[in-house]
Amino acid sequence: MVSLLTSDSSSSSAGDGILVVPICGMGGLGRKTLAQLVYNDERVVKHFEVRAWVYVSEDFDLIRLAKAIIESVTGSAFYLTNLDTIQDSIKKALKEKMFLLVLDDVWNENCNDWDVLRAPLMVGARGSRILVTTRSQRVSSMIGTVPTHSLPGLSDDDCWSLFIRRAFAEGNSDAQPNLAMISKEIIKKCNGLPLAVKTLGGMLRYKLDVVEWEQS
Repeated sequence: MVSLLTSDSSSSSAGDGILVVPICGMGGLGRKTLAQLVYNDERVVKHFEVRAWVYVSEDFDLIRLAKAIIESVTGSAFYLTNLDTIQDSIKKALKEKMFLLVLDDVWNENCNDWDVLRAPLMVGARGSRILVTTRSQRVSSMIGTVPTHSLPGLSDDDCWSLFIRRAFAEGNSDAQPNLAMISKEIIKKCNGLPLAVKTLGGMLRYKLDVVEWEQS
């Protein structure tokens, strides 16, 4: 992912030089965590002149998002509410600069809204990147200019390894064999979702009653 964002040889299929890289997966799979790791990677920090992070969510209000972009880019509050004015400010702030913009948790599947949001970003220098996290394969297909990075669920072995580190002191399940047996059934309910594994493991860490574990 870091190589894709920082490689000069990577180019957009649209020919505009701005790649849109989608990270797609179910809730709890770690889309945001991966994006944060990439965003804060030393190589990424050094590569881009400007980095900005905007949380999108289901409320795809173009004025709100445009304001969030300019505020993240400049680090200053922006009080105007006219979309054209805000977009002009984005253009001025990003013109001929190599930037990385993360749009976190995108749900909107309306391509017209996406075109409006993206328009002022096209002034950036070649090599600029937009990283998008989403649960929707339709969103990934609509806005991505490179293949989607789809996050799979954890394997059973990885779920077990993560769970015992959370649920047992010092990650040692041997001292409580009865609870260890129940853990296998608990892990199956998590469907490979690391967030669910971590949450349940943390909840059960200080519970030694077998009944409480069986009811989880």
